[in-house]
Amino acid sequence: MSESAFDRRAVAKSLVGFLVAAALLYAFGYVLGWQSILSALASADPTPVVLACASSLVALSLWAKGWETVLASLNVDVPYRDLVRRTSPRRSPTTSRRSGRPVAARS
Repeated sequence: MSESAFDRRAVAKSLVGFLVAAALLYAFGYVLGWQSILSALASADPTPVVLACASSLVALSLWAKGWETVLASLNVDVPYRDLVRRTSPRRSPTTSRRSGRPVAARS
């Protein structure tokens, strides 16, 4: 499979995910009423929202660092950067992006 086919599939999956999220948001707005949602958002304290986003980023970064440590203990060399930006659920972090074959272990 070519690199461009992989990219198109990843973009298509992302687009479907955003469409599903938009449909759910629309359904919430339809059921609860847009005015009540907008007034709740306008009166919300932004501090918890910022803390939730920051803690999610920290948790995901630590999760990727943990996988890097586990894979390194198995002599599998996968850069931290690749663990963080992985987009396809079909490709394991221990397989090559181009060939799909297992990545060679460090000696």
